[in-house]
Amino acid sequence: MGVFWAIQALIYLDYEFDHTSVIASLDRDGVTIQLGPHPVWKDSAFEGNTIYWDSQVSNWNDMYGPEELGPDGVIPSWNHFDPLVILAHEIGHASDSSQYPLDYWERKLPMELYAVEWENKFRYMFYKKVPGYHEGGYYQMYARPVYGWSTVDDFQDAFTKDGIPYPHDESAMHPDITWGEYFGGHYEHIPVVP
Repeated sequence: MGVFWAIQALIYLDYEFDHTSVIASLDRDGVTIQLGPHPVWKDSAFEGNTIYWDSQVSNWNDMYGPEELGPDGVIPSWNHFDPLVILAHEIGHASDSSQYPLDYWERKLPMELYAVEWENKFRYMFYKKVPGYHEGGYYQMYARPVYGWSTVDDFQDAFTKDGIPYPHDESAMHPDITWGEYFGGHYEHIPVVP
């Protein structure tokens, strides 16, 4: 799928909100999308004014390796997603950077909060609107546990990855959560509405 149609699909999935204004703003700011992984990081990413989108990746372990297994040795289901979900995540980064350019790269952790909110918004759109991604569907789409979300004691301690501290619940080891848990007060944000 080309980038144009991928963006159209995201807009259609959440037609209740005018995402065209976000896309237009990024276009005015000169943000471009390059198909394929980031040349250094080897995954989808946002850097400078470029979104690198690897449209072939459909789970976090493709990007970070099979060592990210859950406590029971199984990859949690939330690690899987449609490739459009990672594009939404990177658009979230680009939109955040566009709105707050002076401090974007210094914030590190908070910049992921906004991107994961975008990601979860579109995960939920897949869950609600795309056949097979519903509850019990073959591709059931789960919420991604986000920074600071967990009430599970084992996932409260921070760990360091590439020198950056992350709350442990961001790791791929976090157990699956339901959409009810995501929206049910454990996590204070609803999917982002910029």
